[in-house]
Amino acid sequence: MEQEYIEEKTFDKIDFTQNPLTKGEYESCAFISCDFSNSNLANIIFMECEFESCNLSMAKLNRRPHFAKMGEKYKNEDPD
Repeated sequence: MEQEYIEEKTFDKIDFTQNPLTKGEYESCAFISCDFSNSNLANIIFMECEFESCNLSMAKLNRRPHFAKMGEKYKNEDPD
């Protein structure tokens, strides 16, 4: 199944606990006052996205979450 690609979209006051965010790649998107509490965000890629006043309490993320600019190293990344 092919993942969705979403670019430059604004998500405002959406409760993703009731309707989970579609798995895929999100680039240059804005999430404003959204509720991600207890959501599974593993394997969702966020590239240059902004999260403003969002609830991310207990959200499940990858060990190395994709919340960075393309090519940017993770500051706390363990050497392999």
